[in-house]
Amino acid sequence: MNAKRVEPIVDVLSGMAGRILASSSRRRTGRQIARFSTRRLEDLGFARDWDGSVYRPSDHR
Repeated sequence: MNAKRVEPIVDVLSGMAGRILASSSRRRTGRQIARFSTRRLEDLGFARDWDGSVYRPSDHR
């Protein structure tokens, strides 16, 4: 196969892999933060919503 034909495919696959790794890292971090006490969340600048989810008040509407 010609190298010029393979390069775009490799670029797309590496971009997809990066997005998958970033999203799994965000989910893992979110699960870890969700285990914190409400007081510790507040110390870190987060809040707990009525349903138990964690959010940053500056980002919440």
